[in-house]
Amino acid sequence: MLLSNYPNPFNPSTTIVYRLPESGWVSLVIYNVTGQEIARLIDEEQVAGTYRVEWDGLDQRGQDAGAGIYFGQLRYRDQQRIVRMIKIK
Repeated sequence: MLLSNYPNPFNPSTTIVYRLPESGWVSLVIYNVTGQEIARLIDEEQVAGTYRVEWDGLDQRGQDAGAGIYFGQLRYRDQQRIVRMIKIK
């Protein structure tokens, strides 16, 4: 279950919080409004628990993703959750 991110809006970074009821494969990916993958933060097996992952506002190449609206997509087993994030200047 994807809970939230804070702060929101954010600059330069935000923390994404989620909870897993059981162990499983987890993917956490940041997308821009056009659906382009900006950053892949998690792609691994994780045990049950609550997690906090920081997104530093950078893209896959380590460059500033820029101000705008982004979506954090958490995939866990057959579930998918999305959180909307706003990066400001």
